[in-house]
Amino acid sequence: MARAPIDFAITYDDARLRRMAYAQMPKALENAIEFTALALWQGIGEEAPTRHGRLGGSWRVRKVGKMNWTLGSNVLYRWYVNDGTKPHVIRAKRGKALAFSFQVGTSLGGKAVYASQTKRGQSLRAAGKFGRGTTTTRRGSAMVYRQSVNHPGTAPNPYIDRAIARVRLTSPAIVSKAIKAATAAGGT
Repeated sequence: MARAPIDFAITYDDARLRRMAYAQMPKALENAIEFTALALWQGIGEEAPTRHGRLGGSWRVRKVGKMNWTLGSNVLYRWYVNDGTKPHVIRAKRGKALAFSFQVGTSLGGKAVYASQTKRGQSLRAAGKFGRGTTTTRRGSAMVYRQSVNHPGTAPNPYIDRAIARVRLTSPAIVSKAIKAATAAGGT
């Protein structure tokens, strides 16, 4: 048995369709900006270094206008991590000396120090390892006291740039989601 072809025609009111599209465009744009801000906030949180999570968790996103969002962090070192630092001198400010520890057996100042080279509690200076103000502790680490140190700088960790790149890659999906949300809210 042969099937009869089905003929149909689609008619639409072009002016009405344009009016509906223009009416929902601002809401779609507002949604796209919101979804982009939230995606960037999430991306920065995921891309930030996670030694203890303070940096990634410090970022906040806030709506400040109909189509304005702000993203920021109150952690002072956020740009130093992202952009890195040049070599610089660190000086003691509050006290007379800086105090830091390092694991005995690692290199410090180009000299490798091992626990077997010193007696417990003996200063590393007395053992001929470092200058004044360095002592070993019980657990195989050494405390160092200095008025200033030459920091070698830090390599950049562009976590913000990586988050922005991720959002750029997903922007077509974000815009599509924003248009769907606007048309669903508009009732078309």
